[in-house]
Amino acid sequence: MDQQKGKKKSDKNGKARVFVDCRNMPSENDCSLYISGTKKEVFRTALSHAIDEHGHKDTPELRKQIKAMLKQETFKK
Repeated sequence: MDQQKGKKKSDKNGKARVFVDCRNMPSENDCSLYISGTKKEVFRTALSHAIDEHGHKDTPELRKQIKAMLKQETFKK
């Protein structure tokens, strides 16, 4: 069962859930945004957030950094 300690968390459709936590990145505005969902949803939202709220340019390097920040959600009992 997914709710066992250390198991990967999935949504109701069985897709793995990931997260990104803006607090783990250096920021001038002390951002505390936490984004969770499917890999595609989180990447798209984090990219928009980085551009709109932090003034980053949409570059291949930024996309690479965001992909590296995605972490698998796990259940902890």
